[in-house]
Amino acid sequence: MMDAKWKKLLRLADRWQKPVLPLTGKDLLSAGFQTGPEMGVALQQAEDYWIANDFTSTREDLMRLVKHE
Repeated sequence: MMDAKWKKLLRLADRWQKPVLPLTGKDLLSAGFQTGPEMGVALQQAEDYWIANDFTSTREDLMRLVKHE
């Protein structure tokens, strides 16, 4: 019985797709960011927020979060 449960879990891992952050450096460049540490910090902030919100934040949500001033 346990073998079947483990096999089912292992098959789940084969089907799992890694989520892709919906925000890129190109998005930030188009919003006025310059390549460098500031952009890296903004991308990290966006990724942390995205993960904390169960990967549900959209590109637009993340752009509002990291709005360049």
